[in-house]
Amino acid sequence: MTDESVTPAVQLTLHDVVARARRKTEAGAVMTDIDVEARVGAGGAVSMKALLSRATGRHPDRFSMSARSVGLQSLSPYARRIFGRDIVAGSGNATLRHERNNTNLSLDDHLTITGLRLGEPDTNTAHETLPLELAVALATDAADRVDFRFQGSTNDSPAHTVVSVFADGLTAHLTDLVAAPFSVLAELAGAPDAVLDAVPFFPGSAEMTPAATNALALLADALGQRPRLDIRVRPGYDPGADRDAIAAQQIRLHVALATSAGGREGRDAAVPDFADPKVRDILDEFAGARLSESQRRAIARDGSDVTTTYRDIYRALVANERVSETVLRRLASFRARSVIDALEGEGIDRKRLGITDALDIMVNDDETVLLKVEVEGRLAFHDPDTRSGQPGSNGK
Repeated sequence: MTDESVTPAVQLTLHDVVARARRKTEAGAVMTDIDVEARVGAGGAVSMKALLSRATGRHPDRFSMSARSVGLQSLSPYARRIFGRDIVAGSGNATLRHERNNTNLSLDDHLTITGLRLGEPDTNTAHETLPLELAVALATDAADRVDFRFQGSTNDSPAHTVVSVFADGLTAHLTDLVAAPFSVLAELAGAPDAVLDAVPFFPGSAEMTPAATNALALLADALGQRPRLDIRVRPGYDPGADRDAIAAQQIRLHVALATSAGGREGRDAAVPDFADPKVRDILDEFAGARLSESQRRAIARDGSDVTTTYRDIYRALVANERVSETVLRRLASFRARSVIDALEGEGIDRKRLGITDALDIMVNDDETVLLKVEVEGRLAFHDPDTRSGQPGSNGK
């Protein structure tokens, strides 16, 4: 069968089709009713109804179709034309309703595909502007089912054909998915306003904030509903906020140990008591060893009282404390691992989780440091249980 509504025309080969059709035209009527019932393959069935006007020729004024469990491999010519790939597996259920109003044809289509597998990309086409792996992964649920619903009309398409409207509508739907993948996941998790693509950490620490813990639980919920999606975490640190926080931790620890007060490493290490004589003695000793004479004079001159003076000495020591880039990079790595561990703790298979080679060095105005998270669609032409060595398409 040749479909000449497509340019260039599409050649379709259908196998194992049994159909019966009925055409009914009343005497003197200008409309013809056409009913078609067909069995396609072992378990597929198609029912079509059309109302054909003699004035419009072969294009129906009203058309409806219901299809169940129809194999989609025969539609490869359309998939190749739209996406540059064949359909190698999958069955579909569809409900299509088309209605013509003068020269405009309106479409209301609902398509559900189960077990969709696509062929390797055609390197001779330019269809890779759409990250198809990510788009399909965002649309494929835990039952390996993809659901599409869209409306349109031939007035919306430059080609003014049913195929072009369907192709444009499907492409637009997939494009919308990959444009905001974390919005899709937030909707799936039942929290459309949740921010799922950035994980906040306390400065100088690999400890996530309570908000991050809640967001990762939502993200894990959504990932459970989209098993073809993988997560990649980008290690990162803030050279200002993290350096200052780590420097403060180091100074507080030194003071605590020197005063035999004990110490708690981490962001909760206690700020020294600047009224404590022991603390003041240690700060005087540190200042003599680590601050210049001009710095000490300036602090003594500007202090409004003794407590303020020692607080300023402490701040100067923090500013002078050396924190190497190696320490900051290690912190970035620990943070990424903590995100992976948290998602695994929420039930996500660790094989779906990874850390990127890229390192983000960012400056935030907030009181937290944000680690970015990316989604990656597993290659749609591979079995979902098979891990591929090739990278998929990222969504940031």
